[in-house]
Amino acid sequence: MDQSDLESRIRRVEALCATVQSDPSSETRQLAQEIGELAAQVDGTFRDLVALDRLATTVGRGVLLEDVLNDIYDGFRDVLPYDRIGFALIVGDSVTARWARSDNRDVGLLVGYSVPLDTTSLGEILISRNPRIINDLDAYLVHNPTSESTRLLLDEGVRSSLTCPLVIDDAPVGFLFFSSNDAGAYSDIHIRTFVRIADQLAGAIEKGRLTSELADRADSIESQNRELLRLNEVKNTFIGMASHDLRSPLATIQMTADLLEAADHLAPDERRMFIRDIKQQAGYMLSLVNELLDVAQIESGKLDLDLESIELDALISAAVTRHGYLAAAKEIEVEHSGASGTQVEADRTRLRQVIDNLLSNAVKYSPFGSRVSVAVRIEDGRVQVTVDDEGPGVPEKDRARLFEYFETAHAQPTGGESSTGLGLAIARRIIDAHSGSIGVTDAPSTGSRFWFELPLASPTG
Repeated sequence: MDQSDLESRIRRVEALCATVQSDPSSETRQLAQEIGELAAQVDGTFRDLVALDRLATTVGRGVLLEDVLNDIYDGFRDVLPYDRIGFALIVGDSVTARWARSDNRDVGLLVGYSVPLDTTSLGEILISRNPRIINDLDAYLVHNPTSESTRLLLDEGVRSSLTCPLVIDDAPVGFLFFSSNDAGAYSDIHIRTFVRIADQLAGAIEKGRLTSELADRADSIESQNRELLRLNEVKNTFIGMASHDLRSPLATIQMTADLLEAADHLAPDERRMFIRDIKQQAGYMLSLVNELLDVAQIESGKLDLDLESIELDALISAAVTRHGYLAAAKEIEVEHSGASGTQVEADRTRLRQVIDNLLSNAVKYSPFGSRVSVAVRIEDGRVQVTVDDEGPGVPEKDRARLFEYFETAHAQPTGGESSTGLGLAIARRIIDAHSGSIGVTDAPSTGSRFWFELPLASPTG
């Protein structure tokens, strides 16, 4: 019997009742009344079934899990009372909240909440395969004081719940939790309502879950492919850089060594000049190789930090002394104002690498006879180190780019120094690994201010 036939029969019964009501016999009128009430009940039940079937069809059209669950939330209000719906997935021996939507402002039981099944009463529901009603969550918590999920729902404002198991091919996959802010909101009729379309809902939810997982995997694979392409570009740039930047100093070293070997009568000053040139070129190559190795280590995710409590001001003071000797050749003064006793949790070697890079860059791009200022400041539980120079500055549009691989400033070093374009990129990744931040702004007077911030070490650290 299809929908139109059943509706037609209901209408005929109603018409017959109306006719019989005109019969003066009280027994006939009573029978007609009872038949009418039965017809109305059948009519209401039929309409509920039609609505549920339509709703199940709508829900089944959802593609992704969130779409399916949102369709349930938007469409079930005519057949079930709720202010909140949650979905939990059974994973191994645990049950984990995967989705929730609530009319309440503060959601207490969040996605990701997970508990072992054997520590909850949900296992009993899986055994019976029947929905469970709790119409007084306050009383339930009194008798089950270790139920953290109940406490979280009460904090949210929920007072009653209908827990419905989802079963696919006789295997439980999860639960739907209908929750109401009113105590006593659920009855057996609501259980029967859910059971009528439980299989359809479970199938739609499982289909949505599997589709979502496939979509997530596809996104993950696409993201990995993009990362592989990026790493391949970095690798190609490394190879090009190594072949280009190492060829020239190697040729210089070879040529200078040939001159030293062939010229037996060079003056001592000339020999020292040639040897100094070899050392300078070898130093540049060593620095380049070290930076390339650092980048390879960072990109492989193997930048391991050996953390210890470090007095930052002392570390900076030593670096200022080292770079002061080098800056003297350009008549640049390097000054330092610190905060004595400042402690940070850091890798000493890596942090020194960052400080050396910022100081060497400041000296490299500063004009002869200028000043480089290093300062340490403490504010809001963090320490900031600033390096100010009196160079040409960095345009705002170029500042973020400076901290990427192989990017250099448009300005040229004032003493003919070389640059690989790797130092600042490495410094940024080292500071990121220390949960810090790094950047560049205009110096207060002229030039640039390069800075980095780190959390202060805890008093017990």
